[in-house]
Amino acid sequence: FENDALSIVNLVRGVNLNPVAHFELDGKNFKVYKASVVSNDTILRFNIDVNAFNPGDVALATSKSGLIVKAKDGLVRIDELQPEGGKRMDSKSYLNGKKIEIGSKINWTKN
Repeated sequence: FENDALSIVNLVRGVNLNPVAHFELDGKNFKVYKASVVSNDTILRFNIDVNAFNPGDVALATSKSGLIVKAKDGLVRIDELQPEGGKRMDSKSYLNGKKIEIGSKINWTKN
């Protein structure tokens, strides 16, 4: 997440479907199938203080917003993921059953 938001989205798109992008959060591995740059409208709607976070920090994680992570120059939404040992789903569905704390650190991995 040290790169700009568009570069991260393009990385995810470029390695989808094989290999696929991976990240680690709280000791669990996730596959990422789809990501998007978060628009200014979304930032305003959810009242996210972009400057309060460092690259890789979870800026918002709710079933309404999905999983939003700080990039170098903005925010990236992880739209579709697969938790370790789980099924592929959109991040909003994942967050219906799991809680991710704001400020948690996400790290890209090389699985």
